[in-house]
Amino acid sequence: MGTLGLTVMITVTPADIQDRDAARDVFWRPHLTQPQITQIWADRGYAGDLVDWARERLWLSLRIVSRPEGVKGFVVLPHAAGA
Repeated sequence: MGTLGLTVMITVTPADIQDRDAARDVFWRPHLTQPQITQIWADRGYAGDLVDWARERLWLSLRIVSRPEGVKGFVVLPHAAGA
């Protein structure tokens, strides 16, 4: 979703592929069609080499947002607009 809360792009992947494994393709597509997108917030499942790859290959800031301590079940992760 963009900063206005509007969906930018939807990608459907097979259930047997981890989000982290499909992320390069998922991040590449908006890079081609929406180059003004320079920042993506993601949960801890996207941490690691993907952060460096996004920065080096797509000039994209992949910001990892941590889950609030003690929260169980689904929760919307906070992020700082413009951060």
